[in-house]
Amino acid sequence: MLTYLLGNFFLEKAKSRNEIKLERLKNINEKEFYKQKIEFFTVMAHEIRTPLSLIIAPLEKMLSKKQFNEQNTHQLQIMEENSDRLLTLVNQLLDFRRIESDIYNINLERVELVSLVNSITDKFSAMTYQKGINFSVECKYKTIYAMLDPEAINKIISNLLINSSKFARKSIKIMIDISKIDALKVLNISVEDDGIGIPDSDIESIFTKFFKVQTKEHNYNNLGGSGIGLALAKSLIEKHEGQLLVESEQNVKTTFKVEIPLIEEEENNYPINYVVGQPENGQQTVLVVEDDYSLLQFISENYESAGYFVLKANNGLKALELLDKHQVDMVISDVVMPEMDGIELCKRIKNDMAFSHLPVILLTAKTNSDAVTEGLENGADAYISKPFKWKNLSLITKNLMDLRQNLKQRFSQSPFESFEILPAGTKDKDFLNKLISSIEERISDPLLSVEELGREIGLSRSSLYKKIKSMTGYVPNEFIRVIRLKKAAKLLIAKNYNISEIGYMVGFSSHSYFSKCFYQQFKLTPTEFSEQNKQEVQL
Repeated sequence: MLTYLLGNFFLEKAKSRNEIKLERLKNINEKEFYKQKIEFFTVMAHEIRTPLSLIIAPLEKMLSKKQFNEQNTHQLQIMEENSDRLLTLVNQLLDFRRIESDIYNINLERVELVSLVNSITDKFSAMTYQKGINFSVECKYKTIYAMLDPEAINKIISNLLINSSKFARKSIKIMIDISKIDALKVLNISVEDDGIGIPDSDIESIFTKFFKVQTKEHNYNNLGGSGIGLALAKSLIEKHEGQLLVESEQNVKTTFKVEIPLIEEEENNYPINYVVGQPENGQQTVLVVEDDYSLLQFISENYESAGYFVLKANNGLKALELLDKHQVDMVISDVVMPEMDGIELCKRIKNDMAFSHLPVILLTAKTNSDAVTEGLENGADAYISKPFKWKNLSLITKNLMDLRQNLKQRFSQSPFESFEILPAGTKDKDFLNKLISSIEERISDPLLSVEELGREIGLSRSSLYKKIKSMTGYVPNEFIRVIRLKKAAKLLIAKNYNISEIGYMVGFSSHSYFSKCFYQQFKLTPTEFSEQNKQEVQL
């Protein structure tokens, strides 16, 4: 009997050990299968992005031409919307993989949350309107500044809105508030819909990867979705040391609550020396605009070490003040700033004839395609994501500067090179065309003044000086002389007049001075130039 009991005891113990081993093996196999599944989808996501880009780009081009009838345009819009949706899903999967691999780092910066939320919700209002859903944002604060990752916040709110828009019947409401737990301020963002709700049994699983609610009453699969959105939102909130909660009453409403500790940026009283000294002769000037003092100093010091003269501003309004007073060759600006952000600054620069020629580089943690598009649409010449390597910013700055310098040299050194070669947008090419036409209309007048040109163009003497100097490398009087000499070169080739006559025709009162200026500009005397071009014509 004792032998039987002992045997049974050891048999049960061995059985229990085997069951534990099997359970461990099952968990290992499940984890391995999950890992393989994620890796497969990640590889596929990377492969899909290129052909998807080749679908989206032609669609955008076709829609921008507005050459289709209403029915065909609608079909193209459906294709574009679903292509964008697929791209969002692909990007979400890649983000999720980065989080799982613990290589997704958030980049905190000073963000004005209310305007950020409004910019996100603007994209959803049209979609919800088409579905007959009333969409509203409630916030008792005009502005809320906080240290957040704007790109992550965009993804969090977008995913919550996408989820709510699938289930809402008539309304979606976003509520923004600040609460206090002990001494800690907490940012609260709630997204509430009046949809069908979530069964109590599924509340705990709603943030699980690839989880989809299944009930006898509703077929949730028909609503689409990847099962990643809520899990991604939760992970991004946790990166901010926050939490995502859900409350649901079936057939009444569902509310997702974002709670993030509010890390307020300490007001600093660091003295900013906006202008220190004067640029040396030929030294290029950059204006750095950044509200974070440490980053402003870091960027400025590196530009100074690279040989640039640096002006500094901590917001867009201060930057415009400096542009009014100083000759600037390039603007490097953060996007999210108080008083005036980088996008508005870029827009002001590109729409002001006095500054529109200036290249602008935007620095931001916002990396989504809409943010990049907004910056480029407002005239930005380059868009660099934070965190950035100084070497990359330095090279982009140098390349933009060198390109402009090389084109200026080609314009000035070649007698026949048109102003069209100069680096300029449509507005600035119109400016140059008007300027050169005004000079050529009175080219024989040796007393043609900068003041007269300024009145015709509509710019003050100082603004005209800065713009011409920045665009061409010449001060206005030098630029007038270059246009006179280019006109003289064309007349010399035509051979209808002698050299002295041509000199007087283009505004030179002295033959010797005309010859001297011509040689300085083109490294040939008027006689040598005429003979050389005569030989080229004969050849």
